[in-house]
Amino acid sequence: MKLNNINKNFDNFEVLKNFSIEIKDNKTTCLFGKSGCGKTTLMNIICGIIKDFGGKINLPSKKISVIFQETRLLPWFTVAKNISIISKKYLYYLNAVELLEFQYYYPENLSGGMRQRLNIARALSYDFDILIMDEPFKGIDLTLKTKIMDFIKSETKNKTVIFTTHDYNEAIYLSDEIVYLDGPPLKITKVQQIK
Repeated sequence: MKLNNINKNFDNFEVLKNFSIEIKDNKTTCLFGKSGCGKTTLMNIICGIIKDFGGKINLPSKKISVIFQETRLLPWFTVAKNISIISKKYLYYLNAVELLEFQYYYPENLSGGMRQRLNIARALSYDFDILIMDEPFKGIDLTLKTKIMDFIKSETKNKTVIFTTHDYNEAIYLSDEIVYLDGPPLKITKVQQIK
């Protein structure tokens, strides 16, 4: 996946200016940088939420699944239904994020961390080629977070993963490569190979 000379302004605020990056296929790349540097804007361009930008993206016509910062769950569906509309293996995914006993609850009855775990399970249940995760572990306690990161690693073998975080331990644990960013406008300051 290649992004060449990407430009994006919000009114007169320049978030991306001639930004280029190559994301390795079938690897996990972490975009690591401070809040407000432009990471989420870049992710929204990659997954097609932001369409009005300059530059070119060479993105294989593959299926993308996204874990957003905000959960975007369907409030009128139960925990189980939020996943079963995507996959028949919903019990497998609920068990992996320790929500099996809450399958008949509605999202409004879950804590923030539980909703985020459901958000992760739903994204993983989709038959994706590329997984985009924007700060996916907010509100999830450390012990459970490690278990979920292990599950993500097992579910994304030989798939392309792009994720953002402020947590260096998350970056090291999950990544094949960490791209250090600063901005705005967004720029690469360093690239670190992990594996």
